Amino acid sequence: MRPLTPTLANIHIDLNVSLMDRIYPAIRLIAFRYLKEERTFTIRFYLDRPPREEDYLEAGYAHEYTTDYYPYVTPKKECIYTTEPLDKLDPLHGVVYARRAYPEGATNPLQSYDYTPFPKMIDNKNSIMAISIALQFALLSEIYPAIHTIVYSSGEDPKFLYSFYYLDRTPTDYDYASIKRVAKKAEENLAYFGTKKIFTECLYIPLDKISPIPTSIVYAKYKPCTDKDLIRYHKILEVRAKNDLS
Repeated sequence: MRPLTPTLANIHIDLNVSLMDRIYPAIRLIAFRYLKEERTFTIRFYLDRPPREEDYLEAGYAHEYTTDYYPYVTPKKECIYTTEPLDKLDPLHGVVYARRAYPEGATNPLQSYDYTPFPKMIDNKNSIMAISIALQFALLSEIYPAIHTIVYSSGEDPKFLYSFYYLDRTPTDYDYASIKRVAKKAEENLAYFGTKKIFTECLYIPLDKISPIPTSIVYAKYKPCTDKDLIRYHKILEVRAKNDLS
């Protein structure tokens, strides 16, 4: 049962879930702010182009999903165009997504993003919340277009996890290098919870061939899924077409 007054960890997880299948190429980074005293929740999209109507529609959907759980919180949405480096952007109270923005061989600009406040908010050391947030932090500035889904699963021993990149092409050394970096960072994040090792794999599986799997998803590229999503998706396409023609 969710608390009426959420923690940053609660919001981080609910916001990430609301963004499943909703991340599109123009988004560089997504941050949020929760002001407990004012009871306001802000979601901010940093974009690589000036904001359009569909961006506010997408931010509104994330708000709708997240604040449904917290009816006494006032939502706010912001869409900002900026060319500033990712590590110069204001992370507010938390970052839930950042696309890859550095070349192979360079240093991830968000590798030192501070994860430490979150473990203190999570009571159960074997919780899905702990694993999901740790992986999401490790994935900041590591997600690129060839990845369409990222999942993880655990065996009988909670000290060991398995993480998979599902790709829309055959895996290359680039993919294996990326997932190993993510696993190493996630292992560091999860040391507090007793996780010792994350095993990794990259698989070529077309998006339309994925069937329900007994794992937890931490990232999914933009695609419509339910009837409600399709209705909103077509409205967004209409708005994009209008903007492209103007």
